[in-house]
Amino acid sequence: MKKRPKQHEIGDDGVTLFQEALRKANKNSKLTATFNEQIKNDYGVDGELQFFEDGRHTCNVFKVQIKSTKSLKIIHNNTQISFKLDNDEIKFLYELNVPSALIVCNTTDEKVFWHPILRDKTFIKAAETTGEQKKTTTLHLSLENKIMDGSLQSFYKYFTDMQNEGLLRKSSLNTMSRSMELMKAPGLDLTTRDKESPLSPNAIMSIETERYAYDYCPNKKYGEDGLLSAKTKLKFDTKSKSQVKTYQKLQNILEGNIGEVYIPAKNIVSTHAYTGIPIWDKSFSELKLVGLSISNKPIKRSVNIFLSNKRSKFIIKAEEYFSNGIVYINSIDAKKQPFRFTAELNIESANAQSKMHIGLNYNFFKNYESIIRYLDFLLMNDSITFGGFAPDTGEEMKIATISLPQNVEDGLEYMYHICRSFVDIQEKYNLVIPYKELNTIQAKDEYEINKVIKLFELESVPIDRDITLTITMKEGANIDRLVEGYQFRTLGDVCVPLFGTILYTDKLRQDISGVVSKITKQGGGQYKILAKDVSMRLKKI
Repeated sequence: MKKRPKQHEIGDDGVTLFQEALRKANKNSKLTATFNEQIKNDYGVDGELQFFEDGRHTCNVFKVQIKSTKSLKIIHNNTQISFKLDNDEIKFLYELNVPSALIVCNTTDEKVFWHPILRDKTFIKAAETTGEQKKTTTLHLSLENKIMDGSLQSFYKYFTDMQNEGLLRKSSLNTMSRSMELMKAPGLDLTTRDKESPLSPNAIMSIETERYAYDYCPNKKYGEDGLLSAKTKLKFDTKSKSQVKTYQKLQNILEGNIGEVYIPAKNIVSTHAYTGIPIWDKSFSELKLVGLSISNKPIKRSVNIFLSNKRSKFIIKAEEYFSNGIVYINSIDAKKQPFRFTAELNIESANAQSKMHIGLNYNFFKNYESIIRYLDFLLMNDSITFGGFAPDTGEEMKIATISLPQNVEDGLEYMYHICRSFVDIQEKYNLVIPYKELNTIQAKDEYEINKVIKLFELESVPIDRDITLTITMKEGANIDRLVEGYQFRTLGDVCVPLFGTILYTDKLRQDISGVVSKITKQGGGQYKILAKDVSMRLKKI
């Protein structure tokens, strides 16, 4: 005789454990529950769960799937259970017309746990995935969701929340999708996205459900005749402080002030949308998933853009928003990325001119070496390509080529000359030049920089001021020849001022020459000499 598989026996033990757990949880509780086994599918049990309050039926019937195991895999510091569920079963539970839950029974220690599958993003993703996928999906169950005395309240609340909020009412979502299709107005493309995904950048209107959002975006046929308009009738309870506050926010926006407000479905009596003729005539009070968002603030979304030429490519984090027919793109995180980029892309007219600006975030850099790479990129003869990435595929989309204006290119050339010279000086003479953000350089700094670069190129540099020297004569030395008008020269250690500090190196000597204009004798063989027409140069040792 063919024996019954052991797994089937474990499954039956799970049903018994679940019923016994409910019996214990029902004791001394106003809220009770009963389980009615309906069908068996390969000995994995689907059944109905009914709840009672003070012995009265709540008129709610929910579905559960019972799974049994001899041992549980405990993870995350003994807080969760790792449990695999067949994707076929996941899709089956997800498509049910009533809320459902997963029951996991441990036949070894006789503990029973429930899992809110319709709130589990992993479960939902597996249920909504089409095409080829793995046979099973691993879910993480909380050890806190154990069925025992006093535990039915949270269990029942999960089911009623699913029912009342309509989070997974497929019929309602399908009705909404069909309604959205009816609203495909001339000149507008309808884009469906997950609610958590960013708003389409050129959307002029968006309707959100609990899970999905529907964006209306202008296409080439867009014009006044196809402009989508809506008439909405609202009601507010003046006895409710929260509703009065919502109404005041709405009034503030309608008066032209900056702000935003969300109006829940219960305040919407009806709404009608038009594209010349009524295209949707349905009360929002019947579609409880829908609310109304009103704002006169641009809605920004985070995007990645790229700048590239034939040799290099850089990814830039930016914000994007749409206003009055123009897509605005602005780079963000100035201290975390090297490039500064802004763009105003006019999409309403093919002949309209767009604006783009590119530069460097100088406070991103900590030394002159790091800037050179990016200046090289901007100053290459190759044109710079600006583009973005397709939201669904991540594919690169080239938007425009950028040519730098001559005055901008000249400014970058000068910055490059400074950085390249300073790097060479540091490497050649083993010294450190203090970093100064190039965008903070003023005219007096430029003068000082140019003098320093010339000095370390071993050129003679005039000092535009008189200097005072103090010298001490050796005993027996004669100073008779050092008179006013005398040409003098001194050699000494390098001491070059720059940005409020002094540059030193032992690889060069400093040569200062000039004309004596006044000599004053001090005590102890010292003389104070005032010199004019002074120049300085550095010499190799």
